[in-house]
Amino acid sequence: MQNILILLITSGCFAEGLMNSIAFTGEWNETETANLTDFSIGKTSMQQELPELLFVYIIWRHGDRGPLAIYPNDPHKESVWPNGIGELTEIGMQQLFKVGTRLYQQYINCTPPFLSRNYHNREIYIRSTDVNRTITSAMAVLAGMFPNGIAGKDYPRESDKINWPHGWVPIPVHTVELKYDHIANPFHHCTRAQILENEGYQSNDFRNIIVKYQDLLAYLSNVTGYQKFQLDERLNFILDILTVERFHNLKLPEWFTTNIEKEMQILLREMRKYQFGNAKYFGSNSRLIRLRGGAILNGIVDKLRRKWECLNSDRTKCAWYKHIKFYGLSAHDVTISALLVALGPNFENMDIYNPQYGATVSFELYQFNNQPYIKVCYLNYLIEELL
Repeated sequence: MQNILILLITSGCFAEGLMNSIAFTGEWNETETANLTDFSIGKTSMQQELPELLFVYIIWRHGDRGPLAIYPNDPHKESVWPNGIGELTEIGMQQLFKVGTRLYQQYINCTPPFLSRNYHNREIYIRSTDVNRTITSAMAVLAGMFPNGIAGKDYPRESDKINWPHGWVPIPVHTVELKYDHIANPFHHCTRAQILENEGYQSNDFRNIIVKYQDLLAYLSNVTGYQKFQLDERLNFILDILTVERFHNLKLPEWFTTNIEKEMQILLREMRKYQFGNAKYFGSNSRLIRLRGGAILNGIVDKLRRKWECLNSDRTKCAWYKHIKFYGLSAHDVTISALLVALGPNFENMDIYNPQYGATVSFELYQFNNQPYIKVCYLNYLIEELL
């Protein structure tokens, strides 16, 4: 099986220069490491052909939303959030529109353009989890990507009979019911994954964490109104609620000090490691990592491989892959975290457990000297200066 060279890049993905690379087989097993002194996406040696972009698979987190829950003692009740609990806000729509505008600049308004200026269904496929905020986020991204719709072709002309929004092109967003979505939902029902996660919670390592933070847990139980508060998903709910309320300039409780927030963040990060399978307790055993993030990683690799294999094939099963250029997945912070954990230790020094609104992970498939190369880029922020 032919090796595919993976270029792992973070916020510097738009910069030129030396790239550290890791070569993987189609089974995603590391086979060798190398430094590319002659290859750069932005600059190449005169003796070499320019790399040709063939396919992009990109995952983004939804935009700003209301909190996922309201804790018992929260003075700000559900009525504060006009769109509802967990729903995309107007700010979130703006954020993901900016993501779409960045993708427009990167893949459409460039020389030469990678994607057509106007939407073509054979070039673009958009998928979302079956959740309102991710579906509407996908719509916002697409509105930013395709602002050049042609009246009478891409959308109806204005007339006395219809007041169609100028320039808006409806583009399909595909979904899979959340409980069956093993690709974009890392916590879909999986008995084996739950068993492994519970084994971690019963370990001495996890018990030591609880002992270390028992005063904090008792304090949170008292101030939040949660009875018998333990280290579980309620910690995420509380921290999420307070972070969202601060973002929307709501008054925070006096007990939520800087030190309390830092301790909660540390504790949540430790809990996430047990959920995703990369806590020290698991050692070199990667079973839970594969169960949480393996499906999405395998799905990405499969599409990259099929795109490459179908470039010069007339087989019927290659019809879709020959034309597709851009695959977008609108998902969640845990989707991105599970994927980054599955990618391995290359991302350990980054905040992989807290992807921000509009964070993206992109996989770009290039052809270079008749060989496939993949550039992986993780952006954990919105790039305002590119807009």
